[in-house]
Amino acid sequence: MNSTSKNYLIAFLACTTLAGAGLVLQQRQLLAEARAKPTLKITQSNFTPRPAQTLEEKKQPEAPVEANADETSAPTAPDAAVVGNPGQRPGQGRGQWAARMTELMKDPEFVAAMKIEQDARIEKRYGSLFKQLNLPADKITALKNLLSERDNARRDVMATSMAQGLDMRDAATRDKLSELSNQMQAEVDTNIKATIGETAYAQLETYKATQAQRSAVSNFNEKLSISGQALTESQSQQLTKILTDTGTVKGRDIGITDQTISAAKGVLMPSQVNQLLEYKAQQDAQKLIQSKMSGGGNGGGRQRGGN
Repeated sequence: MNSTSKNYLIAFLACTTLAGAGLVLQQRQLLAEARAKPTLKITQSNFTPRPAQTLEEKKQPEAPVEANADETSAPTAPDAAVVGNPGQRPGQGRGQWAARMTELMKDPEFVAAMKIEQDARIEKRYGSLFKQLNLPADKITALKNLLSERDNARRDVMATSMAQGLDMRDAATRDKLSELSNQMQAEVDTNIKATIGETAYAQLETYKATQAQRSAVSNFNEKLSISGQALTESQSQQLTKILTDTGTVKGRDIGITDQTISAAKGVLMPSQVNQLLEYKAQQDAQKLIQSKMSGGGNGGGRQRGGN
C-alpha cells in the first residue's frame, strides 16, 4: 500500500476514535517481501495437527461467517457475536480473527503459502488475457502483482476495521469502508494503466466485463471438444464478442439467440454452428421447463441483441 492509501485508512479510523491501521501495512509489506524471496518449502509436518474434538465439542454449532465482498476467495471472519457466548461484545469475534491473522502474517511459511495460492488464482482468472496482451515478461509480472494488490484492497480494509473493532452492522460504517475500498482499488487501477498502457488497460477492462460470456464460450467449447471440433483462440474471442452483443443475460447465465447463431456463422465452421444450434435448443428446453414449473413466466433474460 502506498502513502496515499495509508492516509485514507488512517484518516477514516481516526474519525472513529480508533487506533491506526498497522495490520494492513504489515500484510502488504510481508506479501511484498515474499515476492522477492525464494518460495519456501511447505510440507505437512510444518503445520500443527488439529486437536481431536470430543463428541460434545463436535455437537456445538459453528459460528456464522461473514461473506467476503470481493469476487476472489479470502479468509472469512466470524460474525459479530460468537455462538454460545451471549456476553461477548459485538465485533469481538471479528477482532479475534483479525488478531489471529496479524499473528499468521508474521509466519514466513504462511505468507509464502498465501502468495502461492493468490498467484494461482490470478493465473487462472487472467491467464488467457496475459497471452492476448503479448506484453514483455516484466510487464506481465508487474500486472500480476498489481492485480493481487487490487484484490487485497477490500480484504485489507475489512481486516483492519475488524482489528480496530468497528461495528460492521452499522450502515454508515459499511458505506465508509466500501468507499475506502473503492478509492484504494481506483488507485491501483491508475497504477495498472500507467504500467501496461491505455490500450492494454482497455483490454483488461473488457476482459473483466465479459466474464459471463467467456464462461459460456468455455462451456460450449467443452461440448465441441468431445467431437474433436474445439474452438481456436481466435474463434473463442470472436464468439465471446458475439455473445456480448447478441446474447441474453440472466444473472450469470448467457442465453444464445437467433442473432447469435446468425453472427456465429461468419466465425464457426458449419459443423460447429450445428453444435451451437443444439446448445441453443438445450438452453431453450431448460427455459421452457423452468417457465412451466414456475407457473408460466417467460423464463427469459434481458437481451442485448434482437432475436
